[in-house]
Amino acid sequence: MNQDSFEQTRKASWDSFAQVLEGFRGFVWRKKKDLDVDDFLKQYKAINRDLSLAQSRGYSQELIDRLNELVVEGHRVIHIEPTNWWESIWNYLSSGFPQEIRDARNYVWCALTAFIGPALFVSFLIGMVDSTYLYSVIPSANLETFENMYDPGNEKLGRTRGSSSDFSMFGVYIYNNISIALRQFAWGLAFGVGALVILAFNGIYLGAITYHLTAIGYSTPFYTFVIAHGALELTALVFAGAAGLILGYALLVPGRRTRVEALSLAAQRAIKIMAGVIIMLVVAAFIEAFWSSTRVFPPAIKYGVGVVLWLFVIYYFVFVGRRAA
Repeated sequence: MNQDSFEQTRKASWDSFAQVLEGFRGFVWRKKKDLDVDDFLKQYKAINRDLSLAQSRGYSQELIDRLNELVVEGHRVIHIEPTNWWESIWNYLSSGFPQEIRDARNYVWCALTAFIGPALFVSFLIGMVDSTYLYSVIPSANLETFENMYDPGNEKLGRTRGSSSDFSMFGVYIYNNISIALRQFAWGLAFGVGALVILAFNGIYLGAITYHLTAIGYSTPFYTFVIAHGALELTALVFAGAAGLILGYALLVPGRRTRVEALSLAAQRAIKIMAGVIIMLVVAAFIEAFWSSTRVFPPAIKYGVGVVLWLFVIYYFVFVGRRAA
């Protein structure tokens, strides 16, 4: 069969396939569920055969290029999930992120132990053995700052404000929290030891502050401030440490891969976790700036909201996305 006859016979099929592909181009993607998958695959296989025939028979390069373009576009539609940015974010939050955390549960438990264990141990030393241990953890000047932050007489709770605007403090909290999370993640490259050290340091610092503020009678303003946003913030920092441990373990135990290859694969996994960590910290900063600091509501309501958020976080990471998996 010569080229003209070949084109006349197959052109209608090519044009039909090209029209289907057009629906997947640009920024407005057609849903895959709207596609007749069986028919699409039959057309795709037929065009693959046409391309092979055109190449073997020495037809024009122009025809071969056109068929090759159709094959490449068809391959993209089959192997890349057509979606938009908002749908990608929704899929990630509704299933992908909690699944990643569950898959990394061993690293999460390790990070949680490194965070909570030293905090409880130091609090025990301070409270039960010798209260002077407190000053070896936190300088007296810093303790005074924390006392001022959670003084029951303050109009606003939390960090000393350089601005009266809650929105300005929102930015401060975002910067502070994300910088800590990124340090924990990056220090995982020190074979995981760096991430564990930062987790332990933050846990010790938080444990010492919690003991001191409770001991001097500032427990209500302190706990009503941290309970709500802490559900997201503290959990996210543990996850950031777990992401760092994923990197460290890949370097420490690369298996049959080179360390560069193992690190590259681990980084893909860890970055998926860090994307969720950053989202959590932004939400936590919003709660901290606009809810945690306010004294308009009585402690009972603030405790209630905090408990609800903690239950939500636990439910989200234990149960959400299991059906999708």
